[in-house]
Amino acid sequence: MMIEFKNGSVTRSNVPVLTDVTLSLPKGSMTVIFGGGASGKSTIAGLISGNLEPASGTVELNGASAKKTQTLVGVISPSLALLDDRSIYDNIALPLELAGHGKKRVAESVTSVIHRFGLADVQQQFPSSVSSGLKQKAAIARAVVSEPFILVADEPTLHLDRSSANDVAESLSREQLRGMTVVVLTSNAEFRDLFLGATHVML
Repeated sequence: MMIEFKNGSVTRSNVPVLTDVTLSLPKGSMTVIFGGGASGKSTIAGLISGNLEPASGTVELNGASAKKTQTLVGVISPSLALLDDRSIYDNIALPLELAGHGKKRVAESVTSVIHRFGLADVQQQFPSSVSSGLKQKAAIARAVVSEPFILVADEPTLHLDRSSANDVAESLSREQLRGMTVVVLTSNAEFRDLFLGATHVML
């Protein structure tokens, strides 16, 4: 699914956050958007996911407003932490349950992504009892369990060590190889450089 920004701008309290952003991200591509704090990375994530609307310009997914295509986008974000009172399995199942899918579909889909992300041994554990790296893998699994066309990863390596960051990069790259359009937003230069074949955008 193609993502297209046309002169997208966002303001908060009359202060510009993004100004005239124009981007075209092809279907099935991997794009890494790099910038420091307050550079607008989370705002771009919010625009793609449809949680924010531009003050001017447009943000479209395959020609439709991002606001109308929210169910086609999976999001990983520091603000979307795993729920501490649910097991890893139940956290991953949550999007499907909220969408009203039956138990059989939920079980099949969750089991599939749990094995894809190497989480079988910890699926019945709670987030507080697993490592930060495994928690982030579970967050990615939760974001893709509904088979979205687009995956947005906002600061996916926050507070992770190098080894865990490498695992996250590999997980995101595998999803792109499966045909998903992946957008990574990061302030971590070392993590950015793990995606050698990606399109790189500097804010």
